[in-house]
Amino acid sequence: MIYDVLVIGGGPAGCKAAELAGKAGMKVVLFEKEQLGGVCLNYGCIPTKSLLHGIKLYSQMKNDAPLFGVTASDIVVDPNILWKRAEQTMNRLHSALRYRLENCHVNIIQGEAQWKCKHSGIFEVSCCGQIFCGQHLILATGGQPYIPDIAGIRQGLQSGFVATPRDILKTPDIPQSLVILGGGAIGMEFATIYSGLGAKVTVIEKESSIGGGVDERISSFLLEFYRKRGVTFELSTVATCVAENGLFLQNGKHLNTDKILLACGWESALTQHDVTNLHIIGDANGKV
Repeated sequence: MIYDVLVIGGGPAGCKAAELAGKAGMKVVLFEKEQLGGVCLNYGCIPTKSLLHGIKLYSQMKNDAPLFGVTASDIVVDPNILWKRAEQTMNRLHSALRYRLENCHVNIIQGEAQWKCKHSGIFEVSCCGQIFCGQHLILATGGQPYIPDIAGIRQGLQSGFVATPRDILKTPDIPQSLVILGGGAIGMEFATIYSGLGAKVTVIEKESSIGGGVDERISSFLLEFYRKRGVTFELSTVATCVAENGLFLQNGKHLNTDKILLACGWESALTQHDVTNLHIIGDANGKV
């Protein structure tokens, strides 16, 4: 069987491409080595927004409700229930996404795929011991966290002292102290979550403002807001060395911490190819 479209990567870009091709009447096969939905659904946007909603409710009860005469005692947030709620949300969306794709007659293959070569205008993809052939190949293999060139950071990742957002979201373990490298959107989301759950959070940002390039008035507002919530900042500086129990900064300071979270950005790990009928989309193309 010759497919019209082969799609490698079942994140937002790959799933949407497969869905649109299926709706157009094409024969489509989609390969995904993990869960459908990619980073967004499994380790990024969806679980963090679920956790943030819980933190928002908790914060409103503690800080805002008394302003309206609504008070309660012994308000607590249970990280285990918070994480379970996020997992339930992800599972529901997994099912909905799979249903949508199957309803468009997309053949979903669970496994790691490799495109091998192209003969007579046909692409070949190997997965799960089989060869799949198609006229068009879409690579939607996503990206990966940017790992800055800092002494000791690789060793920290191996030991678990340093974590990526994907790593830290695996369990509801809340460190007593957390240093976040990066004050952009991702870094500030995790600052909200973990400071809301009681961790002492410090954000390291190389720029003089936070928010990842937002208007400076918004950045100043966010900075004041987070500081009132107990988050501390080291701006206009970078980490130079990760040690066993903390890290050293370019400004000469040394910070002790229980865990370091990398939120320094995102990059494509894919080599670009100039091949007819080969399309690279989403984070994989490195354009956004």
